[in-house]
Amino acid sequence: MLLRSEEARDRFRADQYGWVELNQLMPEIMKQFPFVTPEHIDEVVAKDAQQRLMVKKGKIRVKAGHLYPVVIPTAPISPPAFLYHGTCEEAADKILSDGIRKMGKATVHVTNTIVRAKHIGSRKTPHPVILVIDASRACAEGVRFWRSGQKSPDGEIFLSDEIPAKFVRRASEDEIATATKSKKPK
Repeated sequence: MLLRSEEARDRFRADQYGWVELNQLMPEIMKQFPFVTPEHIDEVVAKDAQQRLMVKKGKIRVKAGHLYPVVIPTAPISPPAFLYHGTCEEAADKILSDGIRKMGKATVHVTNTIVRAKHIGSRKTPHPVILVIDASRACAEGVRFWRSGQKSPDGEIFLSDEIPAKFVRRASEDEIATATKSKKPK
């Protein structure tokens, strides 16, 4: 969370892309974990199943979730036809009327699978609402999407500007059942 915060930007002088010099961050990390070396950081980054971090040329950054504006270091892409967002009932009602908003983050986060959306939504509620974004139509009408580079076995995270409500609908029970059934081990 530290790398996503305004504190990282201000205290560690994160650049416009969110990169922080690792040697500036290490003293802070070592306050809690005195045994940690830059090699440990490299190992954590390499073994992170969700690929949330990047280390390059002595710098480190999170790929998504910044709480301050950052420049996304890749060009916008043509997204998959549909993307998904998992949330609680109250937020779903608001999204269906107002669209998916940044809510204090630099970008909106959506995923390419219902399974991943359900997992993310489960952080907020035991029974998440899955929303479907017509990403093809949204893109055709000017909404930009980017790959975050954050992947996990159950899906990939995509970033976007705010997504208007006209591109969002609730997933049907059949859509959710089909998606989650196909992901269960045999």
